[in-house]
Amino acid sequence: MKKLNQRGFSLIEGLLIIIAIALIGFVGFYVYNANKKTDTSANNSSEIIKNDKGHDNKNEEQKQDNSFEFKELGVKINRTTELAGLTYSEDEQAPRLYNLTTPEFKEKDTDCAGFFAQIAKSEGDFGDNVAPVKLLKQFDGYYIYANFPTCTSFSDIGKKYTTSLEEAFKTAKPIE
Repeated sequence: MKKLNQRGFSLIEGLLIIIAIALIGFVGFYVYNANKKTDTSANNSSEIIKNDKGHDNKNEEQKQDNSFEFKELGVKINRTTELAGLTYSEDEQAPRLYNLTTPEFKEKDTDCAGFFAQIAKSEGDFGDNVAPVKLLKQFDGYYIYANFPTCTSFSDIGKKYTTSLEEAFKTAKPIE
C-alpha cells in the first residue's frame, strides 16, 4: 500500500481556526467599548460637580433665585426650569470655549459628546462675525455666541435645551 504524505490543515480545521479568531476579536471589541463607556460616564459625572477651573457651579443655586453666572464670560442669565442643574466646563481643545450640559441631558442624549452647546465671548459687534455661530446676546463692546452641535438639532432633548438657552440669554446681564 502506498502512503500519502499529507501536509497542512484540512478545510474544517482552517474554518474552526478562523471562527475562533473572529470570536476572540468580537469579545475583545465588546469589552473595550464597554470599558470606554464606563470611563466616559465617570469623567462626565465629575465634570458636573466641578468645571475645569475648579468652580463648583452647583453653589450658584444657593442664591435661591434662578440666576446662573458664567464668571469667565462675565454674564448672568435667568435659568429656566429646563436648565436646572446647568453646568459648564472649559473645552480641552479650545480654551475660552465652554461646554454646557445638565445631568438630564447627559443621561438622555448619547450622541452629543455630553454637551448641548458651546458658548464663548468675543469682542466687538456680532455683525462683524462670519463664523457659523448663533448670537445669544450683544452687549456694549462684546457679545456672547453659541455653537450648537449638529446632533442637538436632530433630537427632541437637544432642541429643548438649545431653545431654553436662547430664551435664557434674552434677559442676560453683565455681572457687576
